[in-house]
Amino acid sequence: MDSMERDHVHSVYSQIAPHFSDTRYKPWPRVEEFLRSQPPGSLIADVGCGNGKYLGLNPLAYKLGSDICPELVSIARQRGYEVAVCDCLHLPYRTGLFDAAICIAVVHHLSTEERRLAALRELSRVLRPGGNLLVYVWAMEQDGRKFDRQDVLVPWHLQPKYSPGANLNATSQAKAKMDPIVPRKRGNPKRRCGAEEGSETAPTPCCATNEPTQASLPFLLGSSCPDSMVERQVQELSPSIPPLSPSQQQPSLPSHLGQDGNLRELGYQTFLRYYHVFQRGELSDLFARGVDDLVVKEEVFDHDNWCVMAQKVLKI
Repeated sequence: MDSMERDHVHSVYSQIAPHFSDTRYKPWPRVEEFLRSQPPGSLIADVGCGNGKYLGLNPLAYKLGSDICPELVSIARQRGYEVAVCDCLHLPYRTGLFDAAICIAVVHHLSTEERRLAALRELSRVLRPGGNLLVYVWAMEQDGRKFDRQDVLVPWHLQPKYSPGANLNATSQAKAKMDPIVPRKRGNPKRRCGAEEGSETAPTPCCATNEPTQASLPFLLGSSCPDSMVERQVQELSPSIPPLSPSQQQPSLPSHLGQDGNLRELGYQTFLRYYHVFQRGELSDLFARGVDDLVVKEEVFDHDNWCVMAQKVLKI
């Protein structure tokens, strides 16, 4: 397993999962539009599903979620969604199974270009010819945060009530068991999406839903695939992953990280998450250079992210 991702992605999300989940409750409008546009009966993969925020959309389609973080998968499962713990580089699905797939805020956590390409190729593998794919990654050209390089460590400030050993009240603990994700009250309409207190100012979605989930679909994995087996797959990553470049071995820290001292005094704990922030055209270029059966149909800048919609073509 890649050490940068192990220490600054997997380990971090495992520790911040309840707090992170509580700040992720509004679907992105463009992602919601994509999901609702899929025909009735479509089978959709949500790779990197987190707490299952998107799995309740479009009840006429069937969705399967996956994530490498067992804690987030547990939250999604308690909400009644069909989810599995697995690595986006080694999806436990049959080739050509899905009519559509989404991969939101995942690829930017992969620490080398080779691994990012491998993730896109794996997404392509599980799509049928003609299937559509939607991918979101953090943009370097963000309005509210400036980066001096593309490989960075971004702080997450864990609120004291989520710290290990904290006595969360029963209401907070029960939130994960809700079937739908309930929208919160609207605040200041000018407030930046995702500026949740005690977390970070990353972009988050801007509308909500209250729809039922789909029926269980265990047969779609191609064979019985219990969590224990899938979790073992997560640990069996390819040994041929190249070493990190010097820039990836020492990602830069945002300038505002020095402000964390005041937060520590208030009981906050800071975790650093690895990101490769994408420049304009970089994501679509990655598709063009490394995934020959996916054709980019659209690339847009959306809420400080680069978004690509691609379609799988039948190779002759």
